[in-house]
Amino acid sequence: EIENGYQLDHILPQSFIKDDSLDNRVLVSSPVNNGKSDNVPIEMFGNRQAANLGMTIRQMWDNWKDLGVISKRKWNNLLLDPMSLVLDGHKNC
Repeated sequence: EIENGYQLDHILPQSFIKDDSLDNRVLVSSPVNNGKSDNVPIEMFGNRQAANLGMTIRQMWDNWKDLGVISKRKWNNLLLDPMSLVLDGHKNC
């Protein structure tokens, strides 16, 4: 755990895919992380409004990708439903 109530967490849970890279890691407040289980960001936050920005979290991620703040791979991970990996037969790739 990082000081002041934050944790590094996997975007796509390790139960779905074994990716410990920075493209699959985010800084998350401890209460949010402890309450999310195996939920993924797009399910939990994608349609929520970003505070005081006049856009959804999904739109914010799109802007970050377009500005080069996050990589395309991280952006893809933020948008991915890991169940699609299971349905495609690629669980734990």
